[in-house]
Amino acid sequence: MTLLAFKLILTPVLIVAVSLVGRRWGPKTGGLLAGLPLTSAPVSAFLAVEQGTDFAAKAAVGTLSGVGSVGVFCLAYVLAAKRWGWVVCTSVGILCFLFVTGVFRLVALGLIASLLVTASVLGAVLVSLPRGVTRAVVRQRPAWDLPGRALAATGLVLLLTGAAPILGARLSGLLSPFPVFASVLAAFSHAHDGPGASMLLLRGIVLASFGFAGFFLVAGWGLPRWGIEFTFAVASVVAMAISWLTYHLDHAA
Repeated sequence: MTLLAFKLILTPVLIVAVSLVGRRWGPKTGGLLAGLPLTSAPVSAFLAVEQGTDFAAKAAVGTLSGVGSVGVFCLAYVLAAKRWGWVVCTSVGILCFLFVTGVFRLVALGLIASLLVTASVLGAVLVSLPRGVTRAVVRQRPAWDLPGRALAATGLVLLLTGAAPILGARLSGLLSPFPVFASVLAAFSHAHDGPGASMLLLRGIVLASFGFAGFFLVAGWGLPRWGIEFTFAVASVVAMAISWLTYHLDHAA
């Protein structure tokens, strides 16, 4: 019951915080925060407690492979946003995410191979994303905006952790980075602020995905060796440091 309460409280708090950051400092900064493993890291921690560190470490390798699928989602959404609205863009992005996830499921990669493939995919996605995108004027958001985002994210965490014993470690890991934050935030930004806002947000998410990958590299290596608390502490520092670096390198380019 304690873990369930933690899931129900932490996840909506995180997505509301990300949404408010995006409103205050812009969609790219919000995307940078949203691209961190805000749902996948809690899922990994819950798996480590509920299923054991070996299970969580195997899932972390799958999650590391799945980070590239998030990048593909972002690129597909941005390309579709040049012509279509948020419904089509979200659908196309999720289909691309699921397709790439299915490919990764067929290929069992180790920790280092997963890192190399993911870094290559994210690098290719970042180069392909358009620059010079302008943000539209912000319009009044409906009252259900923040509650809707919170419910979507919480539902994903509950679904993934509940289905983990059935899906197994690898598939749970691959699906763990399902772009719930990216899809929800991009769709809401697209609908309320225009496609330019969603493009900036998704660029921030891709930049943060390098830190996301760093988090699960540490988790996959450290959980069997260092235990839960120390592993996730180191992984969190690594993720934030990499995300900060990629953001400033992109800003300076």
